Amino acid sequence: MQPRHYFLPVLFLLTGCAPKIEPETAAPIVETAFYREMRDLIHDHTERHFEQAEFFSPDPETTPDPVRWMAPLIVEELDPLQMEPSRLGRFGRLDIEPDGRLILDEDQPTVYHWQQEVEIDGTPRQQSTFLWFYAASDASEFPNWRGFRTVSDQRGFAIVWEVMSSEAPLRVLYVSEPTEKAARRQHGPPLPERRYTVEPCIQTHGDLVVARVVGDGPQPMGPFVYLDYPDRHISTLICRCEPSQVGSFPASHLYQLIDLEDADPAIRRVVIRTAMADSKTSIGVLRLPGG
Repeated sequence: MQPRHYFLPVLFLLTGCAPKIEPETAAPIVETAFYREMRDLIHDHTERHFEQAEFFSPDPETTPDPVRWMAPLIVEELDPLQMEPSRLGRFGRLDIEPDGRLILDEDQPTVYHWQQEVEIDGTPRQQSTFLWFYAASDASEFPNWRGFRTVSDQRGFAIVWEVMSSEAPLRVLYVSEPTEKAARRQHGPPLPERRYTVEPCIQTHGDLVVARVVGDGPQPMGPFVYLDYPDRHISTLICRCEPSQVGSFPASHLYQLIDLEDADPAIRRVVIRTAMADSKTSIGVLRLPGG
């Protein structure tokens, strides 16, 4: 049985500071050597190959088909030497004890999701968010989280994914291959020191990087999400139609996909506060194709 981790009372969590993303009207981020090194590292990590990994997919018995197809397939790298568990353990379900304490139950791998409409460059888009939680190293601290927001086109295909993480020094995004190709036709080649055309000027948005272009499948579908060992940083997102970057999967598991509309109201508030930063502030600065 996996451990149950206890955290601060929910009352404190609901009144604490929510994570923020710099709005578009804030002062520009100045390019630094740190940002250059981090961008190079992020690009390099997208090519990493895991020798072994555990595989997590949504439970087909409890997840409706449309949502199940868009949900992430989670790939967690195993210790190459098979000596130590991950620092973050296994992602789990948030629950609240009668005394108000928030707990993380690792016996129940869980991903939370919700949808909303956003507007990008005057165009309404459907945004879906998927978020999951790991125990913090200090049992009194709020759990670590990983996940992503994705914005879809009118056909339901994802055009951009924004990584969500409690430990991300940069704003990391992925774009679909058709989106990058359309941006290149409209805007031309990438800007200086950039890898992709959709990326904004590096002198004002050096803290933002498009890590990779993701292939487009035959139908709308969620990505494989690769998380490294031992820190569970998201190393890459790839299409389900693209070649695997894992040697073997010794174990596979099902996770529960919980719509926030169906979650306990207190848990819903905790999850929403975790993701309160508006993705439009990151996605909105991309040089997306118009029309």
